[in-house]
Amino acid sequence: MLKKAASLATLMLLLVAAGATADIRAIKGTDLQVGPGSAMAPGSRDTAPEDEGTANLTAIHAIPGLGAPVDVFVNDSYLLTFDFNESAGPLALPRGEYTIEVRLVDGTSVLKTVVDPQPGKDYTVIAHLAYRDGANNTIAISTFENNNRPLRDGRTRITVRHTADAPSVDLDLQRVLENESGPAARYMNIGGQGLSNQAGMMPGSFGSVDLWGGKFIAVLYPEGSTTPAFESPAVPFKPGVNYVVYAIGSLFDGSFTLFVQTVDTM
Repeated sequence: MLKKAASLATLMLLLVAAGATADIRAIKGTDLQVGPGSAMAPGSRDTAPEDEGTANLTAIHAIPGLGAPVDVFVNDSYLLTFDFNESAGPLALPRGEYTIEVRLVDGTSVLKTVVDPQPGKDYTVIAHLAYRDGANNTIAISTFENNNRPLRDGRTRITVRHTADAPSVDLDLQRVLENESGPAARYMNIGGQGLSNQAGMMPGSFGSVDLWGGKFIAVLYPEGSTTPAFESPAVPFKPGVNYVVYAIGSLFDGSFTLFVQTVDTM
C-alpha cells in the first residue's frame, strides 16, 4: 500500500542499494525537502507478517534534495512511480530474492540492490544521506531488521538510528515528568555514544530498549561534547508501541530532523 510521507522514494532508493552510496550530485533533479514523518511525527505503521511464509518491508524516503518522480522496478518489471514524501509498505514479501532498481524518468538507473527477506521478520529500507568529512555528502540505502518481539504490559520500545548527514553524535533520551506547579522536570533516561553515519559504512544504531511509556526528549551532541546540536520537542511514547527513530537530513543545510516509524510486534 502506498502512503504519503517518506517511503515510496524510499522504497525505490531504499531497496535499490542496501548499503551502497552514490554522490548526490550524480542524481539529477535536486529539490528535496523533509516531508511528513519528520519533526517526530509518526511515520507509516507496519503490521505483523501475515504468516510465517512472508516478511514485512517498509521503505522510508529520507533524502532532502532529490527531485522528480522515479520509477521502481522489481526483477526488471515496473512496479510503481513515486515522488519524495511518499511511502510504501508494509509490503508482505514471500521468501525469495528480489532485485530492486530505481530509475529516473529518463530511464537512467540510479540504484540497484538485491534483498532477501526472511519469513517472520520485519525490515526497513531507508534512502538517506551519509556523512563525508570535508566533502559533499552522499546518498545511501540501508536495510535494517526491526525488533518485532512482543512487548511486556506498560512498556514501549525505542530504537534510534543515525541516518543523517552529520558527524558522530552522542544521544540522550530524556524522560519528561509532568509538573502542574511549574516547568516539567527532565532527566536522562538512557543514551548512546559515538553513533556515526560515515559514508560507506552501516549507519549507527542504538537500542532497541524497552522502557515504561511516557514523554521523551531526544538530545544529540557532537561526540564527546556537552553542547547540544539538536533537541526534539517532548514526544509521547505510548505503552505497547514499538518506535524506531531516525535522524535524517543534514545538519549543514537546515534539513536535519527526526523521523519516527512504528513497528507492530508479533
